[in-house]
Amino acid sequence: MVDTSSSHPARIVDWPAAGTFAEAARLRDLLLKEAGHGYMVIETPDGFRIARTLPADQQAMALPSRPLVAPLTLRPAWRNGWLQGVFTTLSLAGIIMADELTVRMLMYFLGRDGTARLISNLPFDPSWIMISICLLIGAGSLVQWIYQRYVRTYRITSDAVEECVGIIARATRKVQLQHVRSVGLRQSIVGRLFGIGDLEFASAGTGEIDIRFQGIRHPARIRQTIQQLMNQASQHGNSR
Repeated sequence: MVDTSSSHPARIVDWPAAGTFAEAARLRDLLLKEAGHGYMVIETPDGFRIARTLPADQQAMALPSRPLVAPLTLRPAWRNGWLQGVFTTLSLAGIIMADELTVRMLMYFLGRDGTARLISNLPFDPSWIMISICLLIGAGSLVQWIYQRYVRTYRITSDAVEECVGIIARATRKVQLQHVRSVGLRQSIVGRLFGIGDLEFASAGTGEIDIRFQGIRHPARIRQTIQQLMNQASQHGNSR
């Protein structure tokens, strides 16, 4: 059975499909050590399966001269800040309707006569209080929205994944693809509606989550690309 969805001519090994990429990767590494042939992980409808690539003497010719993707830089999607967007929009509406909202609120608590006396005795227009509150809420929501978009930067290359956190002072974490043992996908209900989610990378050294791509767009598509790059990194590593 020849797989035509991969960039490498490959024959699927007669072995039960694994439930996760990590399980299939462990079997692939074991076969690489024992058999000496080239193997790769392929995602199929029934799970992750192992496929044998070209013979060792032809692998170098079969490997692509370019990486599957150019170095790719990602950020958390704007859609993650949908709640801040709601607050910003409501604050803008509050500023536009400040006069009417202020009078209605005062009349609710003080009554018509009390509102008239308060407005006549105050040295300033009470609607400015409403405007100031809306400005603070709207500005705070907008700053938080922008901050969570630009505080994190994610980078994918042909041999590693990288996470940078910070705007002025930055902290960077990097894991080589050949050391990644699992790529988890986490999506909430809201995330599935907006097409965003988290990718979690666990390395062989710790077995825990080392890097997390938070709130990126099209996470399933990005995960598939990374898994292809992991296969490519493994093939390059074993062809040396």
